[in-house]
Amino acid sequence: MEEKVFNTGETASELKAKYNPEGSTLRKAQMRMLEMLVFIDKICRQEDIKYYIEGGTMLGAVRHKGFIPWDDDADIVMTEENFKRFSDYMKAHPHPQFVLQNHETDPGYFGFWTVLRDLKSEYIQDSATHNARKYRGCQVDIFCVTKPAHFGLQRFAGAFTFLNQKLFIGRVNVLANVVYQVQRCVIIPCCKALAKIIGKKDYYMYPWGSLFREQCPAEVVEGPTKDIEFEGVMLQGPGLVEQYLLHQFGKTYNELPPAESRLGHKTEVIFSE
Repeated sequence: MEEKVFNTGETASELKAKYNPEGSTLRKAQMRMLEMLVFIDKICRQEDIKYYIEGGTMLGAVRHKGFIPWDDDADIVMTEENFKRFSDYMKAHPHPQFVLQNHETDPGYFGFWTVLRDLKSEYIQDSATHNARKYRGCQVDIFCVTKPAHFGLQRFAGAFTFLNQKLFIGRVNVLANVVYQVQRCVIIPCCKALAKIIGKKDYYMYPWGSLFREQCPAEVVEGPTKDIEFEGVMLQGPGLVEQYLLHQFGKTYNELPPAESRLGHKTEVIFSE
């Protein structure tokens, strides 16, 4: 089979050699995250829980048949109902290596989305927010999407998360917890109530309080999923693949960005196994 050549003239093998060759730390992290994605997929198929890979993970599946070569995290989406079922399963069946991280399981984590963390690796990152957490391993972000969507209200709720990260988390965690609880108990419920009146009922958005503003049509989130190849295994993607990618990334989604824009999170990873 002829090797894919991208719009920049680069081939898939050239990209791999440049960014994530076999044996590199990044490739090891990607393979650990692949194990985590396969674990999630197995549970979801077994328990009939709907999810799909999203964001850069979904883009990588279509454009690279796996990870974007310079990508160092993975993302999936669930609705609130499906996430509750997944969370309940994880609580009833603890895994020896993977753990769900939220403020309940890790008081030093103040995000409003849940992360599946690997216990046998650790990102090394000079960040107060990162260092405040108990779990710091390779991750799969689990975004519990919600509707109705409202950009302005989501931005308002997320502003407190941004300020908390800049001012208190990892520095004065007592105040960080106060801000978090005010968000959780007052700001977000008020925003949710207002969104029911003025929000877009045909769109989903990322969890309240998150720092992400993208929205997704309800027909994509609520529609059926379908198998898509990712690093040689089959994971779940949105059924309306083309519509999803066009909405999230625009018409040029299948083109590589310029080299100066190919940015990961610039973290090192150590592995205990």
